[in-house]
Amino acid sequence: MCLPARHQILSGNSGINRTTGKLRWPFETVTFAQLFGSGVGQGQGQLLMPLSFAVGADGRLFVLDAGNGRVQVFDAEGEYLTEWGQRGSEAGSFDFGAGLGPEDFSGSIVVDGEGYIYVVDAENGRIKKFAR
Repeated sequence: MCLPARHQILSGNSGINRTTGKLRWPFETVTFAQLFGSGVGQGQGQLLMPLSFAVGADGRLFVLDAGNGRVQVFDAEGEYLTEWGQRGSEAGSFDFGAGLGPEDFSGSIVVDGEGYIYVVDAENGRIKKFAR
């Protein structure tokens, strides 16, 4: 879960493999505003165990797609932009674990104030830094 803007909450749901719902609230009620990702799979915008996510200062959403061993990027409206990575241990690859449920995966993604993206590649025992 993260709070990218005033009155917004982003929350992941690996059970339906559709990353993040964007919720908006006045103080009395919470309303569902948006769903990111196009369902389970390996294609562009599809997710398999979305484990962690972060929002950059420009509003882009970075999703750690653990089951596919990659990072996917969406714009603020939920449209797919790009991706990088694949499952493995070589350079440019990630290993976030394997299994049937979220408890079988580990890793995290954050974006710093300068826009650099950091990915905890847990199974490979490293933290990777990417330029914006």
